[in-house]
Amino acid sequence: MCLDKIKPDIVQSYLCENVTDEFSKLNINLSSNMAKGHLVTYQWNRLPSQSDLIDNLLDILAQAALGMWPLWYNNDQLFKLTKQGNTDKIISNFLAASDIAKIRLHVSKSWLKEAIRCCHSGMPPRLKGFPVTVQIRQLALAIDPDRLVIVLGINDHNPPKARMLGLAKASDWIATTANAGIAVFLPELLANKKELESILYEAIHLRPSQAKRDSEVKEEENKLLIAPVKGQPHPFSPGEKALYERLAKDEELSGLFAFNQTVRTKRQNAYLVDIVWMEGKVVVEVDGYRYHSDQYAFRYDRHRDYELLITGYHVLRLPHDLVMEDVDREIEKIRDVVRFRKRKKEEK
Repeated sequence: MCLDKIKPDIVQSYLCENVTDEFSKLNINLSSNMAKGHLVTYQWNRLPSQSDLIDNLLDILAQAALGMWPLWYNNDQLFKLTKQGNTDKIISNFLAASDIAKIRLHVSKSWLKEAIRCCHSGMPPRLKGFPVTVQIRQLALAIDPDRLVIVLGINDHNPPKARMLGLAKASDWIATTANAGIAVFLPELLANKKELESILYEAIHLRPSQAKRDSEVKEEENKLLIAPVKGQPHPFSPGEKALYERLAKDEELSGLFAFNQTVRTKRQNAYLVDIVWMEGKVVVEVDGYRYHSDQYAFRYDRHRDYELLITGYHVLRLPHDLVMEDVDREIEKIRDVVRFRKRKKEEK
């Protein structure tokens, strides 16, 4: 399954046996799902009303935008310089930049100014006083003006007819308003619902996963997912951010590791890894419970580790909670592995 093929303004539906399983695969296979652009996903265990779904989406995009700040509009430098007192100057410089010419007319200066203030305060840029249409369009532009795919997962096998119709209308409206590709994951049981006809045209039927979850994901675990930014810690991984900051200050380890890079193995598979020292062939994975707790993820991780191993990589897995508990202790583990690899290289 490759979400790269979903074009802006298009809604593509996927029918599957278990929506939660497919979302687990989405998170694990990010490098193959989106070679370019950004992926934002959210899953509901109960289908909300049309107005609530759009309201939820606003919150989701605002959280994603805050997580990616200051890497907006595919620009990784300009907004890093912003401070409370120079916002107007930074915005003027940004809008004058030649490399944003194709989106300049679509960027709202007034929205951007208020959004920057929110991010400086650590608040998601969900702004009052701006129409919903403006907010969704501006948030989508900030996250990725070139290729944004929004994935909506509905793990509800018997939603009310009115809400199914609302989902179909909202999906089409979001695709047009955000100029984004929309992927809607639905249970197979909804394949023949008339209320969903407008988004079920050319729906793709996904084969059932061999790996089954032991139980349904709890409602509170259905959190926002966004694909990581190459070269940066994941926007929603405090553990990766802590390691990124700590590694940058370490005299011995600074400059060795790159974050969220694609590594190709001898089996010609490409894997997105959290942290990698390419020269020394060391991969560091920060494992959180949510994305490594089901059978599919467990089996996938072991197979990936095997492919990295036969390609010459050493994989060090650090539990996210241990990183947050004592980042210096986990840094020492990384240091031990780096020194071990250097000694082995010298012995050859």
